[in-house]
Amino acid sequence: MRGFNVQLPKRKWTPQWLAITTMMLLIFTVAFANGTYMGSTIVLTGTLGTTTEDIMMSFYAGTLGIVAANPLQQKIRLALTPKTLIISDLILQVFLSIVCGHSESILIITICSFFLGMLKTIVITPVEAKDYEQVKNNYGKDTILLTFVRQ
Repeated sequence: MRGFNVQLPKRKWTPQWLAITTMMLLIFTVAFANGTYMGSTIVLTGTLGTTTEDIMMSFYAGTLGIVAANPLQQKIRLALTPKTLIISDLILQVFLSIVCGHSESILIITICSFFLGMLKTIVITPVEAKDYEQVKNNYGKDTILLTFVRQ
């Protein structure tokens, strides 16, 4: 079995297995962070005294945030270094998740869900399509690219 060469934004002294594990942990953490979940609709409806449609609207606001962040993400990537981007994004996601967890207002939960969706897109989408082809040509066939492209 042939090994794969994985290009990650990491220090030279970091072992590849640790970099892959850390990157996957970050991706799973970001991917599953939402303001509300469809499974908790009944609990939230009873706790907040709202209808299920309000909870579903809050869930959909996260998806809208994902779409709304696409035009902005390249400009944000060019303005910040990958390290600053990841750290600030994760700190903001933790803050917004705490606000969603402690809030009793569906409006605040919906707004936080929207911004959580935006933050997810900014940190998870690593390479733009036009840059991917350029970067792919610099490596071999067996290279998995998980890297941030900055001009």
